[in-house]
Amino acid sequence: MNYFIIPGNPPAIHFYELWKNEIETTFPKANVKICHYPLLAKSSDSQLYFQWVFSSHLQQLIEFHQTSRDPITIIGHSIGAYFALKLLEEFENEIKDVILLYPFLRQPGLKGKLVLNMGKVIHSSNILQRFVIKNRKFLDFFSKDLSLVTNDELEKTFHIAKHEWNVVGLDDSPLLFKEEHRHKLRIYHHPRDTWCSSSFISTLREQVSLIECGEEHGFITNEKQRQSLLAKLVLGSIDN
Repeated sequence: MNYFIIPGNPPAIHFYELWKNEIETTFPKANVKICHYPLLAKSSDSQLYFQWVFSSHLQQLIEFHQTSRDPITIIGHSIGAYFALKLLEEFENEIKDVILLYPFLRQPGLKGKLVLNMGKVIHSSNILQRFVIKNRKFLDFFSKDLSLVTNDELEKTFHIAKHEWNVVGLDDSPLLFKEEHRHKLRIYHHPRDTWCSSSFISTLREQVSLIECGEEHGFITNEKQRQSLLAKLVLGSIDN
């Protein structure tokens, strides 16, 4: 079993590495790769910025496949799901299936809009960005888990957030999956997820397999939820 995990934003590798270890403990023969986000130069062109990120993810996927040689399961969390779908289009013959966890693929709820716009404002000013990172303790107001996000990851978060909003947050077009890809896709979602709304999920029912979960969007920071979701992924693989 080869798993290529694409984190959400912030790309808190600490937590994804914990999940990687838990997966490998559960499945000793599993080969798990955490995909890293590159720290790229700022760009006003969001489509170009996302293309840079995608190119980095694709290169990491190619290198992972060259060492594993077997078909790969991609697991994309939140905005990672956006890139997972792009990788499926580019590298489909080598991809066994794609699991989308609480995918951020279209307009978020109010809380999501506020968070992305806050990131967009911080991204726009080097002075403000340095101030936030230097005085990062105030971020504990939003989440105690952010203390385990590195300064480098915080900087990536601000970069990604602006372009998430421009590329994904403003997209209100219908999402249509290619017929030949649908059998490879599974979406895990929470009914009250601000990043993956139930109204959006309802538009996908006739296209792909959908699994409603009690685990929340930020499951990755909670050991119990990580393990509970892993059990659901295993059952989903058996069902398919």
